[in-house]
Amino acid sequence: MKRNKSETLLLGLLALALIPTHAAENPATTTRSASATGSISGRVKNLATGQYLNNARVAVKGTDLLTFTDESGSYRLAGVPSGGVLLEVFYTGLDEQRIPISVTAQQRVEQNIELTNVARYGATADVIKLGSYVVASARETDIEAIAINEQRFAPNIKNVISTETLGDPLGGSMGDFLRFLPGVSAAYGALETEGVLIRGFPSNMSVVSADGVQLAGANASGERDFSPSRVGVNSISRVEVTKVPLPSTAADTMSGSINLVSKSAFERSAAEFKYRVGISSNQQRFALAKTPDASNEQTFKWYPDLGFDYTLPINKNLGIVITGLHSTTSFETDTWYTDYRASGTGTNATTTNPYLWRNRNVEVSRSYERDSLSAKVDWRASTHGVLSVGAMVTYDDQLNWNSQFNPTVGNVGTSSIAGGRVLSYTPEQVLERSLRQMRNPLWFAST
Repeated sequence: MKRNKSETLLLGLLALALIPTHAAENPATTTRSASATGSISGRVKNLATGQYLNNARVAVKGTDLLTFTDESGSYRLAGVPSGGVLLEVFYTGLDEQRIPISVTAQQRVEQNIELTNVARYGATADVIKLGSYVVASARETDIEAIAINEQRFAPNIKNVISTETLGDPLGGSMGDFLRFLPGVSAAYGALETEGVLIRGFPSNMSVVSADGVQLAGANASGERDFSPSRVGVNSISRVEVTKVPLPSTAADTMSGSINLVSKSAFERSAAEFKYRVGISSNQQRFALAKTPDASNEQTFKWYPDLGFDYTLPINKNLGIVITGLHSTTSFETDTWYTDYRASGTGTNATTTNPYLWRNRNVEVSRSYERDSLSAKVDWRASTHGVLSVGAMVTYDDQLNWNSQFNPTVGNVGTSSIAGGRVLSYTPEQVLERSLRQMRNPLWFAST
């Protein structure tokens, strides 16, 4: 039995730092008289889902004033000419809006914006219109629109994928989610994805970070590989895969990087609680009652798969996110090997007429348990910065059992027992014994 047990504590995973936002003042305002201009600020959200939108484009028509919303959907335009202006708001997958606003000199106008898609959700805010039922038709979802919009306005070439796009993988492993991303391959362990390869480079050359902070793993070989299976997928909002680094990116890899963006309390306008409850098993060992286990105990052969995440925006400047995960997965292999020998004392064996020497049965049982708990507090300390404090604790327990059964007739054809028979066989007998052995493993040992 081999037991590999690890406990990982990731403190500050959710970026204990003052993070500058995208909503910045436009430098072009320096050419205008401050006494004749005002400012516009607010937040942009999806009216149907209540989710605040990151990288929504907000511009004043007829001017060079333009900005993008930050992760909380906030924006700010300074130096806006006083009088009537037309505000243009664009977000991929939603209808563009043009909003007339009256700006007073040296005053700030608060303008919150709610975008929707009339064709998808309907014209009213309180009624969501369901799309028509069509077989074999691909329809754009909100999750895909968010990812597409992130890629569209990214400063470099990257793929952005929401973790809700593919659903939760069995066991809740972040590694099993990453292996489905474009340009990313998996470095498999016994049961789960233990590393990722970008553009074909080894996993130790692929940088994995969380909210921009590079993650390191406790690798006995001393390398910097980070196993993404140590992170629960339900604590991550989206994943950014970068293959073309920016000048500000550290020149420590030739392959690329993966950034895990944690869930933020500012992503939603109202409290949201999501949970998942399920069980898993495997065909070989499924039973409703307790049955013998490789650990010499009586155990159930169905395993829990639980997860939740709770987002609470207390107000526009403060919110919390709490996530949890518990999962156990089991996997078994039962493999038969048939070995022949073409030589042996007194056997008359040749390469064209070998004899059945050994049948090997190798049984492997694996059981993985994962527990994860994370908490994060987001506070908008100023117009241009968000302070996030958080922690994640993960527990990973891997159990592996191996059992082998190797009956063999030996490699000497003459029996050492008085009165014993000399080994004799024909090609037909070899084939017959092979078939009997596969049907009844104990037959070989009794003949």
